[in-house]
Amino acid sequence: MTGAPPPDAAVTVAEDERGRIAMVRQRSEVHGELFTLPGGRVEPDESPIAAARRELAEETGLRAAHWTVLGGGPTALLSHSPARLHLFAARGLTPGAPAPEDAARLTLVWLPLAEAVAAVRRGAVSLTGSALGILLHAADRQEGPGA
Repeated sequence: MTGAPPPDAAVTVAEDERGRIAMVRQRSEVHGELFTLPGGRVEPDESPIAAARRELAEETGLRAAHWTVLGGGPTALLSHSPARLHLFAARGLTPGAPAPEDAARLTLVWLPLAEAVAAVRRGAVSLTGSALGILLHAADRQEGPGA
């Protein structure tokens, strides 16, 4: 395998003061309606937290005052991939104007945490990183951070 290694990814579970999670709804010609957490690639010149902040603002318009690392690990099922997934939780949200690359296909949707977990269970959360982020955040909320 040649070429540049795949990029790392940063994904954010942004929770408002009412316990709702910011999700991005998009339509897929293959899978229909899907939900993801805000996130995307970590550019070569930025840190994972900077990428998480950028992607959250681009996809939702949200800015967050408080950030917590949820975890992370390899992004691929193949053990030889160097790409990593960086998961964050964000609170103290301030709304703003989103600027997604594909604005016509993305819609901000707020789901109570329990509904976000249910969406993972029924397969409506389209990316593994989004599903993992929601489940880790839900576990932290039940057990306390770092439990």
